[in-house]
Parts: sequence; structure tokens; C-alpha cells
Amino acid sequence: MSNYPLDTHREAMLGFKQKLYEIVGVIGSYESIAYLDYPIHLNTGDLLIMRGTEAFFSHFGIKPKIRKSVAAQSRTDGTVEGIIEGSTTIVFHGGGNLGDLYPLHDNFRKLVIKRYPNNKIVILPQTIHFSSKKNLESASEIYRSHSNLHLCVRDRVSFELASNYLSENVYLMPDMAHFLWPLAVPRVHEGSSKTLFLMRGTRSRPRSRLNFAQKSAASEIGMVCDLTVMSSLKHSVKNCAPLSGPPT
Repeated sequence: MSNYPLDTHREAMLGFKQKLYEIVGVIGSYESIAYLDYPIHLNTGDLLIMRGTEAFFSHFGIKPKIRKSVAAQSRTDGTVEGIIEGSTTIVFHGGGNLGDLYPLHDNFRKLVIKRYPNNKIVILPQTIHFSSKKNLESASEIYRSHSNLHLCVRDRVSFELASNYLSENVYLMPDMAHFLWPLAVPRVHEGSSKTLFLMRGTRSRPRSRLNFAQKSAASEIGMVCDLTVMSSLKHSVKNCAPLSGPPT
């Protein structure tokens, strides 16, 4: 068992949450907010980030007038014209899809950046990865063309990359999921000793395979993948709500 002091852990987690308060100042006026690229895909970790983002919005009284996912825009002409006004602040979901690993998400983001040069754009904490210098330079041209783009990142490598190539307004922040602290204790279901495997279905998951013992256990209960969780988005995150009571 770890000897890491519990009080130190609590202090650190609260510090991460309070650091996110600074994003309110980055967003500025939030009378008209568009929350774009919220997760409808095969990564349950993004659902936790979304819940943290929604808790953040609720805490500060931010009520987005527009919510749009990549899944929704891909079924149309790929634009958000007609629903975003000149005074709207555009807020993009955080996570780890900024770069060339997930072109559907990044192309949507770049499309919005190009089409709304006069709107403030805030990208919530991201991890950035480009596998190609050519793709990075192409993205740099688009991101740098926007004079009011603010980019939050989750790690120092992404901070350096963003500062050098993407924006003059870069902020090192914790993941938005930290705004869920403190978490309620999940309900425990009695009478079962079976093993549940929750497998990621995205490129950023570890490249590993189940060993023989894990396969045997999984065969008894069936594999539970992100796609299964997606069948009930609300149900899948219901135990991730923050504790009730005054915000800390």
C-alpha cells in the first residue's frame, strides 16, 4: 500500500480544481457560449472530462446556448453557420485530440477557427500530438491566423509546442475532470466476485493484450467496451457526480 499521505492527496486535488478557476477569466463574458466537440465517441475518459466541464459550467453559472458534437456536424454540411453569433464565445471540449491523430476532431476545430475570426475561441485543456512536421506547420498557419484564440494544455510538452506554433495565448492547466473533486463514493453491488474489464477503443489506449488469466475471467462475464457504455451516456457517468453541498 502507498504511504502517500491522504491529506496531501486531498490538498493536491483541491489545488488542481482551484487552478481551473482561472479559465473563467480566459473565457471572460459568458452570456453567449457555444460548447463544441463534446464527446460522442469511443473513449470513456472523455465522458469524465465532459462531466468535469459541465460541473465547471454549473459552478460559475455558465449556460451554453449551443452544444454541438463532431458526430452531429459530420451528418450535415460540416458547418455551424447560422447558430453562432458575433458575440458568442466558442469553447471547445478538452482532452487529447488536438493534432493529427484524430483528424475528424481537429479538422472541425480548424474549420471553426477559420470561419469565426472575430469570435473569442477558448480550447479547454488538451494534450497535443503531431506525427508530421508538415501537419504541424499547416495547423500552425490556421491557428496563428486567429487573433483571439486561447489554448489550454495539460502538460509541459504540449505547452511548449502550442507556444511555439499555435498561439500567443497558452495556459498550462489541469484536466477538466479535476473539477469533479471531491467525488461521491460509488455504490457497491453485493454478491458478485466477477471481474469487469472496461476497454478503451481509441488510438490513445495502451497497445496491450489480455493475458490468459484475464481472458478466462473476461469469458465468464463478457467484455465491456466503450461502445457498450455509449449506449447509455447518462447511465455510464452517473456515479461520477461531485458530492452535494456548497462548492469548494
